Amino acid sequence: MNPFAGVPAFGEHFDGTGETFLFQLRPQVQSFHWTGENNFFYRVDNECLIIGSSMGKFGLWIDRDINKGRSQVCATFDNAPLATEEDFTVKTLECWTFEMA
Repeated sequence: MNPFAGVPAFGEHFDGTGETFLFQLRPQVQSFHWTGENNFFYRVDNECLIIGSSMGKFGLWIDRDINKGRSQVCATFDNAPLATEEDFTVKTLECWTFEMA
């Protein structure tokens, strides 16, 4: 079974702004900001969560069950992969949001 079956095709609707970014805490703290290359910031639907996309690759992709994930280099953030393996199993998920007054 392919856990990535049903991943949206390149160019489907994404939301977000240039203030969106990816980050990693290990092995060192590093943040990846918008490059201006495209506007594929994030997409959330009944199938998955995607942050950053280009050429069929995703900065971060997490399946609907919050079980499987994938992280690849993408043009949106010019990020390094966020995990040591491209495909991984999610152990813990922590989401942050900021609202500016």
